[in-house]
Amino acid sequence: MNISCAPKMTLITLVNLCFSSLFFIVNAQQNLSENRLGVSGYDLVEYFNGNAFPGNPNFKIDYKGVLYQFKNQVNKNIFNENPEVYLPQYGGWCAYAMGYNGKKVEINPESFSIENNKLYLFYKTIITDTKKKWLKNNQELKMNADQNWNKLINKYNSNLMFSKINFLLRLIVAIILIQSLYFKFTGHAEAVHIFSTLGVEPWGRILLACIELIVGIALLLPKTKLISTWAALGIMIGALGTHLLTPLGVVVEWGENSDQGQLFLMALIAFLLCTISLIQERIRKHDAK
Repeated sequence: MNISCAPKMTLITLVNLCFSSLFFIVNAQQNLSENRLGVSGYDLVEYFNGNAFPGNPNFKIDYKGVLYQFKNQVNKNIFNENPEVYLPQYGGWCAYAMGYNGKKVEINPESFSIENNKLYLFYKTIITDTKKKWLKNNQELKMNADQNWNKLINKYNSNLMFSKINFLLRLIVAIILIQSLYFKFTGHAEAVHIFSTLGVEPWGRILLACIELIVGIALLLPKTKLISTWAALGIMIGALGTHLLTPLGVVVEWGENSDQGQLFLMALIAFLLCTISLIQERIRKHDAK
């Protein structure tokens, strides 16, 4: 594993792409239709005029990652002046269900109630109308709904922070792996010296580079994050072992050059980050039970 600086553009591009993924947050607690459409495309402003009216796709706004549609430009402008006033309570989920058992239940956009200048939406079918149940005991249900919704948001924020930290740990490991590939694939003198010392030049160098490329990419993908973290941990254990148990040494020297122990240090850092990431994931799974 070579940690000499790769071309700047490669690292800058990788970091930009990864941090864009890290901080692009889809509003997971909101009740969204296809294409991030809120309230099934109904006009939020019209609710406050006493009407449940479908919005027009030609008049829409992207607010905090959710698309809202309006019946005309006037309503769109009204919403845009103070969006928070018109947003539905509890992320657009059924208010009655949120108060009754804290569950996120779909709504019928035609069933709504405006109370204290706040919009509440409800689940409604031919058989069931939760709005009627809500109105029978709306004060208690509202208090319960507020508490249940706050619990959901707090849990979501906690999970989101965990995901950010865990992704950041894997991102650093991925950068450590990927930035060294240029030197392995091009046969840089340091890389050739390392694998010659280990007696596996050139096939070992090329093979490890291919493995590190796959693992480095997989570390950034949600579906492969766990197995790739274990794979990265194995690579780092191998790297540390070659420094400590072979003639390579902690400080790699070739010709008149020396890495001053940087390779060993980066392998140690990556090892610790992988370990922390795996421990975090185990704690998360335990807490979710």
